[in-house]
Amino acid sequence: MKDENAQLKRRVLEEQEKARAEQKRFKAKLHDLNARINDLTDAAASSAMPVADQQEQAKKSVRPEMVTRETQTESELEAILEKTNTKYQDAVQLLRFRYNLIKELEGKVRQNENNDTSNITSLTAGQNSALKAQCEAQKRELAVIRNKYESAKRVLGMRKDEMDKIRAKLAQYEADESTK
Repeated sequence: MKDENAQLKRRVLEEQEKARAEQKRFKAKLHDLNARINDLTDAAASSAMPVADQQEQAKKSVRPEMVTRETQTESELEAILEKTNTKYQDAVQLLRFRYNLIKELEGKVRQNENNDTSNITSLTAGQNSALKAQCEAQKRELAVIRNKYESAKRVLGMRKDEMDKIRAKLAQYEADESTK
């Protein structure tokens, strides 16, 4: 009985040790994934900005201090809303362009696959391998563009949320002004 208890305690301790090690591994993996998400989000945000805004942002590495709601004027809020609207429209335009590009590339891939199947018997081994390499390159390019498309969609969603918040602040501000 004592031997069984000792074995059970040892097994429990071993299982706890395994669980701790696995938990550490999961935490490290989660940290790495969060860092990657942050990097991709930053990259997507910077790719969605117009070139002029990217240059301005590069010049201004320090964020301006946030102004409290009481000190903001309606013109400042309108300027912020207009700037956010512009960013939103740029992101929509970029998203549509990338979507059309993806559709075009998918059509090219389908066309290449159709041509490859009809001409495959007449191709030499070298031509066949070159076409396969070209197809793989196009598939990788398509995957990259899809990733960019998904990132742009997320950025667009974030920008929409920002616009909704600003609109809510503006409505609150106007309501406050009308009650005065």
